[in-house]
Amino acid sequence: MKTIALFAALVPMSAAFGAWTVEGGDVSPAEPIAFAKVAGHSHHCRKPGVSEETTDANLFAWTAKYHVDAFGVGSPWTISNQVVYSKNERADRDRYFGGLKNDQMEEMMDVAGNNAMLAGLNARGGGTLYYLDNETPKSCFGHMWYVGFKQTVPAWHDYSQDRPCWYSDYDNDTAERNALTGDYHKRRTYATIVAEQRSYGALAIWAHPTSWWTKDGKNKGPFVTNIATDMIPQLMRDGYLDGMTVQGYDPYHADYQNLWFALLDLGYRVPGFSELDLSPSHGIEEKGTMLFNWIPFLKRPLTIDTIKAEFRAAHHTMSSGPGLYMKVDGNLQGAELESGAGKTHKVEVFAWPADGEKTLSRVQLLGRGGKVLAEKRDFAGGRISWTITGDAEGGWIVARVFGENDADFAEKRQQIVKHCALTNPVWLRTDAFRAPKPIPAPDPLTIREVRELEDFLLKGEFRFDPRVEKELEPGMVPVWAFQIDKVRAALERAAKRPLVVACVGDSITYGHGASKREKTAYPAQLQALLGDGWTVLNFGHNARTALDDGKEWNGQGGMGYRKSPQLAKALASRPDVVLFMLGTNDSKPVNWNRADDVKRDYEKLVDDFLALTNAPVVVVAASPFVKKDSFSIRESVVGGELVPWQRELAQRRGLPLVDAYSATKAAAATSYIGDGVHPNDTGYGVLAEAFAAKLRELEPKLRAARAATR
Repeated sequence: MKTIALFAALVPMSAAFGAWTVEGGDVSPAEPIAFAKVAGHSHHCRKPGVSEETTDANLFAWTAKYHVDAFGVGSPWTISNQVVYSKNERADRDRYFGGLKNDQMEEMMDVAGNNAMLAGLNARGGGTLYYLDNETPKSCFGHMWYVGFKQTVPAWHDYSQDRPCWYSDYDNDTAERNALTGDYHKRRTYATIVAEQRSYGALAIWAHPTSWWTKDGKNKGPFVTNIATDMIPQLMRDGYLDGMTVQGYDPYHADYQNLWFALLDLGYRVPGFSELDLSPSHGIEEKGTMLFNWIPFLKRPLTIDTIKAEFRAAHHTMSSGPGLYMKVDGNLQGAELESGAGKTHKVEVFAWPADGEKTLSRVQLLGRGGKVLAEKRDFAGGRISWTITGDAEGGWIVARVFGENDADFAEKRQQIVKHCALTNPVWLRTDAFRAPKPIPAPDPLTIREVRELEDFLLKGEFRFDPRVEKELEPGMVPVWAFQIDKVRAALERAAKRPLVVACVGDSITYGHGASKREKTAYPAQLQALLGDGWTVLNFGHNARTALDDGKEWNGQGGMGYRKSPQLAKALASRPDVVLFMLGTNDSKPVNWNRADDVKRDYEKLVDDFLALTNAPVVVVAASPFVKKDSFSIRESVVGGELVPWQRELAQRRGLPLVDAYSATKAAAATSYIGDGVHPNDTGYGVLAEAFAAKLRELEPKLRAARAATR
């Protein structure tokens, strides 16, 4: 019997480990099985000057040589994609990202051409299944690739790897400005894109999680990052990852694996993946080692749905050539099993050397902290059986093997290791080892404290930390550099912050006529009604219209809310919910004689808030009742034309509606000051009650959004 003390001194947030006992190691014959080999992360027509015919021929030869069963085809998908991509990321960068080419979006996407490309590959591909992939987003916070990507925008739409762009106010001082619009270069956040792709059934895999290099080739020189900087905040916010790369560039990448082990130690479900980062247009022998995701026992013919199901179940093995899979208590890798003190588990590891090799130098059973629980040397192939007796702390098990000449993997440079394979885990769950719950925080890229922590990675500051004992080389990132404890604490603090309500409107929002607007305007009364857990902000501006170039009754221009400084403030507040109440001033003849323009600009303002990366809920308020026509404001227009349209808009766009019109009309006798347009304190209380009722109804959705797509 062998007793293993489990610990991980450098892994943050891991509980003090107990002791598992490992017995056995019996060897028995087992015939090799058939695996389905799936290749992920590629760039099809990346190299300029290479024809699609040559690129396709390279790909077909490569998939045939390595017996690839399925291949993710990444962008640029066609020569046309490549040309348009290059133009819009360079010469037309400001025009495209400034929205000046939106009328060409369908042409630039070329969905029909991309579908034809994929259909052509599948028709001529010799039995390999080709499916759509794309590397996006692609910026300094990390890269992602996909299994079953859904194209909704041009492939490069969320790129900005070499120049800083804007995700939140944290970027105000550093983000590049668009020379044509004057606005920041903005991109969608990682959380937004992943949520969109998941809604279409795609799996989002974090690429090369510790990848970096320098501009001058010196380890401490000017830093360039491909590190998955936003991965851990996203993991903690969602409670899981679809996957992260643990084998890439090299068959054995110690830093990828160490980071993976640290996340598994926390109890998270994080399937591992192999990636290629292959470009068929550059030639098929560019990378000497081919790294695949091997799915055991998968029936053919393959479909993208069966592949996604197997990947979600984490049934696959990451391998450069050896055959490997594992069962625990008869359950294939990826299983989550109940364990506990004194509970025994039968572990079976099935392993075979890579083609051209006779033995596996090491067959290892790994547990928490990446510690070796048991090992067989010089194994010719077959089955090894161990029995593990668990404890109350729980944990996980991964099988890992090394090639015939790689027993010294830990002593030599990882680039020299020729063969390695490792399974996905089996999780042994106990009350002390459950998957952590999602932290219902806002989008991490909008949280200043998280962004400050991410800068430690993004700027390469970890290279100079006193904890570094030996100079770090490109691709090396210690686990502590991800500051897992601090990231979790920052997210938890952000999750406890109040929900932000932005009250957008005219003088009725501002509080004209209130006895003391700081206390009795409707936003102030709404704050009192909602109490702790909410922050209500007043962005009302007197006499403002939805019409962009709206006018006062006397012809004075510049009254559009779009021209008000309050709009920028409301957008910058990054609200969870917007109470949108404009339109009363648009009923004036000078504005309503352009009713179609009023409606157009009203919707544009609504869209401005809906387009925020934190995805607020926009509540449309039917404009309040006009008790007496004043200032050219007419009840015949408000009640007869504007309010019916606002109700129709809310229904058509699927937006929540507060019927402020009906509420104020019912209380009109005691709710208005003398002008008949503006409420008194009682009337503002009526509005506050109506909005409070809607917000309480929406509260579960708003709170949940912080753990989903915010």
